[in-house]
Amino acid sequence: MSKSFTFTGRIRSFKYAIIGILTMLKSQHNAWVHAVATVVVCGLGLFFGITASEWCWIILAIMAVWTAQALNTAFKFLADVASPEFHPLARKAKDVAAGAVLICAIGSAVIGLLIIGPYVLRLINQPRNDRAMEIVVGGLLIFLARLVNVSMATVRTLLGMRGQKRLATAIGFFESLIYLLTISRVLQDVGNVGNVLGYCGGFSAGTLVGLAIEEKLAMGYAIAS
Repeated sequence: MSKSFTFTGRIRSFKYAIIGILTMLKSQHNAWVHAVATVVVCGLGLFFGITASEWCWIILAIMAVWTAQALNTAFKFLADVASPEFHPLARKAKDVAAGAVLICAIGSAVIGLLIIGPYVLRLINQPRNDRAMEIVVGGLLIFLARLVNVSMATVRTLLGMRGQKRLATAIGFFESLIYLLTISRVLQDVGNVGNVLGYCGGFSAGTLVGLAIEEKLAMGYAIAS
């Protein structure tokens, strides 16, 4: 028999939902990466003044990644309860759930590039009357590109170790493309301190993100070995 509708019951349901979100943020390092990416993308959207329809695509992409991450977190908790000891099927289930998050993240990144990319190109190609703004914006873009590049290298390595050669090869293509675009931009203006700091900082940040990804994605592989 279902319970009757009550206002206090709906308030409690919101409370439990918020607790669930906080649990995800506290327990999942990848959620931290999603949080940083969300802030950065929303900041760029506000900075460039993207249109309402473009905001709709950005919001849908953000929602897709966060929803996939939440379901992945819940699935891992359930898998740990069902199989406290290591089991190959539990590992495969976790891998598939993590793969769903990766697919959403890649798709969202593509949407972000398609929407934010043209604004960035217009900013880069416009007459440079403000050198300070050029250094800051250019350095930030180099930082983000390098962060993604190094993180993708970690994912590609892990996929290769698991025998997923096709997906690893596809990621390697985009990884190389981002690297070439980034390093060529830095070498075109070596005297730009923002680009140099962004490149080095992005590498360091990408290493930290890569370690967080390795901790999550490679856990099953390490136990199996």
